[in-house]
Amino acid sequence: PRDRSGPGPHGFESRLLSLVSTLPETAVPSETFIPVSPPRPRRYLTDLRSDGPVARAIRRAYREFEPDLIHLHHFDAAFAEVAAALRTTRVPILFTAHDAELVCPNGQLVRPKAIICEGGIRPRCRFTGCSVGWGLPYELAQRAVFDRYVAPRIHSYLCPSDSLCRYLASHGYRPTVHLPSFAALPDPVVRSP
Repeated sequence: PRDRSGPGPHGFESRLLSLVSTLPETAVPSETFIPVSPPRPRRYLTDLRSDGPVARAIRRAYREFEPDLIHLHHFDAAFAEVAAALRTTRVPILFTAHDAELVCPNGQLVRPKAIICEGGIRPRCRFTGCSVGWGLPYELAQRAVFDRYVAPRIHSYLCPSDSLCRYLASHGYRPTVHLPSFAALPDPVVRSP
């Protein structure tokens, strides 16, 4: 069993499961790479299955590590397996929204001709001229699985900006927490308009 008395000399113990289409040559001791198909049409099918190597790896890591929380960074590759595995867990889940992908297929909330979009992955995305990633049916299936099985389990959505917090909250993804970048900005950047 893990020592749960507090952080060690390098912080709290963690386990990292990374879904990768190309296996790196090295990993840190607490990291496990799970191979997934590269982003090609074949992955359409494998992403829709709910039981496979990704789900088994998540369940095994959860059982062996007994985490206090799960931190989910993306909901892309093997999304149905990830959702199925997370449904069996009983700890809080944090989701880091690195961009607006939860509410926009291209993650930017900007339509062609630099028109700001109100977001929300819906059938209308097919008619805005936006790039919809792997195709609208895939994006709609991915969002439906997230909204039905994962979103109810999310304890908090961590966002790099206040505006992203507002977008997510306005689409029902809440509570959101603005977690600013830890990078120190140079004075000229801070003073710029």
